[in-house]
Amino acid sequence: MALLSEQRKQILTENRVELVETIELHGLWDYLRSHKIVTEQDVARIKLNRTSHEQIGKLLDHLAKRTESDFEAFCECLIATDQGHIATDILCYRTYSAQSPSNKDTCTYRKKKHEKYSFNY
Repeated sequence: MALLSEQRKQILTENRVELVETIELHGLWDYLRSHKIVTEQDVARIKLNRTSHEQIGKLLDHLAKRTESDFEAFCECLIATDQGHIATDILCYRTYSAQSPSNKDTCTYRKKKHEKYSFNY
């Protein structure tokens, strides 16, 4: 299993503030557990943080240490909890069944802005 790529780690880091302010944890935990992105112990440890912003930050730290397939599963969990715009517009995740025209423009902008993202879709 390949660890998370440097490009995706960079996306998580550079978009951290926006992700922390945008991700809604309610309903997401069960999806994350069912995809084995987090364990029951991980959830308990992350929830020790008081605010949802702190919890999301710890979740992002956890995700950065995971694999490429976990990142993709995380994006699928966001989509399943009606947060697909975060996956496509902020994390530049693309699904074969649901590509929005604005996704390409947003991710192209982010790529030009940071010039270090190089994904082959």
